[in-house]
Amino acid sequence: APAPFLVSGALLLLRVLPWILKGIGWIMTRTSGMTAALAGWHLGRNPIPYGRLALLVWLTTGFGVFALTYAATLDSSYADRALYSAGADVRIVADGVGYLDVPDSVVASQVFRGVGAPRLAARGAELLAVDPETFPLVVGWRSDFGAATPQDAFGPGTLGAPADWGVELPTGVISISVDGTIVPDTWAERERAGPQDPVRLLARIVDERGRFRFHAADVSFTDEGWSTATISLSGVAALNGPFEDGEALVLQAVWVERDGGSGAAVEATRVLVDEWVALSPSGEDSIQAAVDTEFTPQSNLRLGEVDGSLAADVYFTELPDGVAIPTATDRAASPYWRDGRVTQWTLESTTRAQPVPHLRRVPERQLEFVLDTVAAQTAGLGVGSEALFGVENTTVNGIVTAVVTLVPTTGDDRFTGVLVTRLDGLLQRMSAEPAWAFTGTIARSPLPQEVWISTTDPNETVRIVLARLGAEPDEVVTANGVSSDFSSRPIQVGLVSILLIGTGAGVVLALAGVTGYVLVAVRRRYREMGVLRALGFRRRGVAGTFALEQVVVLGVGAIVGVVAGIGLMRLMIPFLQLGEEAEDLVPAAIMQVPSGRLVLYLGVVAMLLVLSVLWSTRSVSARRLSEVLREVER
Repeated sequence: APAPFLVSGALLLLRVLPWILKGIGWIMTRTSGMTAALAGWHLGRNPIPYGRLALLVWLTTGFGVFALTYAATLDSSYADRALYSAGADVRIVADGVGYLDVPDSVVASQVFRGVGAPRLAARGAELLAVDPETFPLVVGWRSDFGAATPQDAFGPGTLGAPADWGVELPTGVISISVDGTIVPDTWAERERAGPQDPVRLLARIVDERGRFRFHAADVSFTDEGWSTATISLSGVAALNGPFEDGEALVLQAVWVERDGGSGAAVEATRVLVDEWVALSPSGEDSIQAAVDTEFTPQSNLRLGEVDGSLAADVYFTELPDGVAIPTATDRAASPYWRDGRVTQWTLESTTRAQPVPHLRRVPERQLEFVLDTVAAQTAGLGVGSEALFGVENTTVNGIVTAVVTLVPTTGDDRFTGVLVTRLDGLLQRMSAEPAWAFTGTIARSPLPQEVWISTTDPNETVRIVLARLGAEPDEVVTANGVSSDFSSRPIQVGLVSILLIGTGAGVVLALAGVTGYVLVAVRRRYREMGVLRALGFRRRGVAGTFALEQVVVLGVGAIVGVVAGIGLMRLMIPFLQLGEEAEDLVPAAIMQVPSGRLVLYLGVVAMLLVLSVLWSTRSVSARRLSEVLREVER
């Protein structure tokens, strides 16, 4: 295809070249120097013979510019496709890999990959949940993906503010203490039926990496009176740990489970709680107000505010035979008595197959979603649209904040479109309800299964991360590895090699052709040279006149060749076999003009051609005046 294009363009060039040379010649005759004026007069009077020289240079430079632009475009396409496929410099897929420490010299971002559906469409879409703070720093992006920068597409301004998990605990928190008791049966009933089963207070904590930690109190609440339960928050105390200490912690949910006996996970009972206190190196901080304000009861847990004396009032309602009615002083001194108002938890009998009755913070705002054009068109949504979105096995209220064209690492034919949302907000909704954790196996919470890394040393980064993972990853992808796979394919190597070899051969043939053409042209104009010498022109002036003509023609041919080579590449790029399936290239190839390489190539070619012209016209300046006059007499 390049050859027919250049040849057909040559026919047009031969038609317009005389007019171009006449125009240049007219400009040269307006100069004060005779060398330029004489060259200009000759170009204007007789431009036709220069067509062969201009055509030769045009084809040479045009094909060379096309070959270099093609090679640069191909290299750029390899890199773009590799980065799109990998997502970042390094992408590692493995359980728990998103929570690993990475080297200080790199930037890493957790990514959750799943299935979603805008407007609960029948066919799912690919779902990516990302961290807006770090994801734009690692993702491979091009402005034609639908946003000028990844920050515009996936930053906090698009995916919203961080999720509010619950009650933020003081820095360096060590433990949480809570006073509580089970509302007992009456004294007489307790004597007949025995004590109620104790309940253990549990808390689910979220650390600064978004990991869920389950912690249980050191003692249980009983129906024997008020006691203080302390929940240690050290990493080794976590039921699903251990975890590292020293991270910022948030209290996400609290609940009680039956401690002992068999049957239901929690029996129908009432529990009184009071005085939520967080202990840290700076002292004790009450979190009672935060718990009362931010947490709401869920899953058949009912809350109420009652007098602290309720347990004592119930206990002393019915006395065993022979027991004297206690005085007010005796009642106040009993372990069931407490001054002031306290919170009462009313629980129904609940099995492990049912949700956990608990207290937690309920997300108040919608999730922000970024859709690709396929998902947006399928669901009929646009920027600002509000809808119910399906994410894994959960439905959430969402709003579309941006629409992009492409999202790296997506394109699975099993899905229709792509959804991108905020990682912590999605995990908060997918894991809103805690799991029974005191006895038995703790249910597994959703985790980000991927980590995307930006690094200058992919191999070393992969080695360090995998060593810390301590297990075989599901997948390791590097942009360099994918790019090498693309660029080493025989079809691609062969195409580039043929073009570059053709370019080198074209330069050699152009040098030979220009040299031969100028030698013939100079010999045909010996008589004209003799006349000029006889009129008093110096030898260098005569040689300069003839050399300037050729250089002007070479320059015109080179300029037209550069424009033609770039224009040819622009026309051909949709049809070039840049991959095994050119029509399906994702992302599409973008033409690259390697200005540095082109300047170097054109500089070398121009220098060689000019030297060829100067060498070919040396005979003008080398001949003596007597030889020139004899040539004129002939």
